Amino acid sequence: MTTPEQELPFIRNLASSDKRLRIQALTSLQTFLTAQRALDRLTALKLWKGLFFALWMCDKPIPQQNLCAELADLYTSLPAAKKRNKNGTAAGGGGDGVVPTWFGAAWEVLANHWTEIDVLRMDKFLLLTRRIFAAHLRWVRDGEWDEARQASVIDVLKAGPFESEGDVARVPLGLRLHVLDIWVDEMERVGMLGSDDAASEKGEGEGEGDAVAVEFADRMRRQVIEPLTSCIAKPVRKSAAEQLEDERLPWVRRKKAGDGDGDAVEEEEEWGGIED
Repeated sequence: MTTPEQELPFIRNLASSDKRLRIQALTSLQTFLTAQRALDRLTALKLWKGLFFALWMCDKPIPQQNLCAELADLYTSLPAAKKRNKNGTAAGGGGDGVVPTWFGAAWEVLANHWTEIDVLRMDKFLLLTRRIFAAHLRWVRDGEWDEARQASVIDVLKAGPFESEGDVARVPLGLRLHVLDIWVDEMERVGMLGSDDAASEKGEGEGEGDAVAVEFADRMRRQVIEPLTSCIAKPVRKSAAEQLEDERLPWVRRKKAGDGDGDAVEEEEEWGGIED
């Protein structure tokens, strides 16, 4: 019976204390991923476990930041991650299901090992989490907001850090709260929140691309974040409720703009003018 190391010989070197071997292993992994038009969950888990410990062994802030970006971007090596052809299929062949499997394995490995991370290593794993979440959004954006990609990402998040039903203890509380904290930041970064001018606040002046992006943000709100306001974990309920009131969110901006207009009308009605 073959072992994971025999099937994928570079896995062990991903966690090597030798930086040179780690770099070589990462290059081998990228090459491996470019040929994967199908990827099963167990293989993805083995690879992400190796990547988790590659970051574990990485020292110094700048190399750690660079490695977090590289690990989060590995999905772009998968054929299904390419931009879509005119006929709607993923460029390079392969089904889009490969990328969600890859993302899902990342969350599963992070959840399995989160409580093992010591305080000296936590910052780099918080950054990796941020980069991975952003990668989900970029994959949808680069697919021109394809409906199947939107649904896949929502399903991955609902099965991972944003799970609101079932065994919610499966994902550690710290990981859940961190992803909630960065949710709006990363949506803003990839352009999902529309323009911040007055016209956009009133639902006008947005281009077609902006409108589709904002629709996806609203879908995330309804299907992913709002269910968390009923989570059995009180800190998750509280954080989710707070995030839904972030002033950068387009529906919050519109609400505030509407409230402002109402105040102006009320003041105008109360003004009786100067009597002679």
